[in-house]
Amino acid sequence: METLTMSQKERRRVGIVTSVKAGELSLVEVSEVLGLSCRQAKRMWQRYLQYAKQKTLEFLTHC
Repeated sequence: METLTMSQKERRRVGIVTSVKAGELSLVEVSEVLGLSCRQAKRMWQRYLQYAKQKTLEFLTHC
């Protein structure tokens, strides 16, 4: 089994994206929490959906 090392920033984003997926947060709220524009939050969410199909966390590194 491979070990995955993530920064605090990446761990935080995983938790927030999980909250969006569960319907607990909107992308507008995500943008405020992370200090991103709404457009950046939307792009991050779209990358998450794309990479979720591949079962990778690579979307975190492109924000």
